[in-house]
Amino acid sequence: MNKSKIIAFSAVSLSVALLLTACGNSSSKSEQPTQKANYSFASNILTLDTSMAADVNSIDVLLNVDAGLVRWNPDAQVVNDLAKSIDLSKDGKTYNVTLRDGLKWSNGAKLTAADFVYGWQRTVDPKTGSQYTYALTPVANASEIMAGKKTVDSLGIKAESDTKLVITLATPTPYFNKLLSLPAYYPVNEAFVKKMGNKYGTSSDTSLYNGAFKFVKGKNNWTGSNETFSIVKNDQFYDAKNVKLSGATYQIVNNPNTAVNLFKSGKLDVANLATPELVSANKKNKDYKALTSPRIDVLE
Repeated sequence: MNKSKIIAFSAVSLSVALLLTACGNSSSKSEQPTQKANYSFASNILTLDTSMAADVNSIDVLLNVDAGLVRWNPDAQVVNDLAKSIDLSKDGKTYNVTLRDGLKWSNGAKLTAADFVYGWQRTVDPKTGSQYTYALTPVANASEIMAGKKTVDSLGIKAESDTKLVITLATPTPYFNKLLSLPAYYPVNEAFVKKMGNKYGTSSDTSLYNGAFKFVKGKNNWTGSNETFSIVKNDQFYDAKNVKLSGATYQIVNNPNTAVNLFKSGKLDVANLATPELVSANKKNKDYKALTSPRIDVLE
């Protein structure tokens, strides 16, 4: 099977994951629209708040249920996602962004440039307590805001219209387009956040989505602690017609040997070979894959 949107994140380097996968190279034309995927995590996700997510599992889910200006394609290249176009000034400090037309949140609300402004301001706001504030340090005034020396409205991102964004950097940052793939740079719906209050992002019912998939309220959802949950195709997603899967189910499997056995019995579509022993025992398996994926490395 061919998962339509397997994404990892990175700014400057590549990592290799050794795994067993039923995701083959078959043509997408042969895929059935009702096809679902089954995945596992070694531990539960911690949040669905894009400003707060710092663990790998939460980010993995967010990359499927939310979207930003750019994404990584299967060839580990950064391509436009919600952005229709991104133009960089000659001095490398100003990005003029045009969003795609007709973008929507999963509740049908219009997604606009103002959602990016609010999302970025919320991430750098010391009151939010995000662990990913450092990822936004290239943006003008971000460091000063984090230090409490300037207010969030001075951040170098402005909405000129519903579809036009102007981003100003403190200094030219060649890898900035890669940083834009991080959930910390995703849009956030201010009205929904204020409605949910402190509960925002603590469960799937208190979260809002704009990506290829979404959670369905009250149906196999993530309560904040349950160990099996599902996502379904988001028909409000701008590129929904090219999303081949109808959904996916995640389950928590703490033991890597158990995950491999579940894969071999057809109950998982991917199993991470997390130990040298599992790699050695499965290297000759026809489903053995070495998956190269982008990664972000930050030196502080």
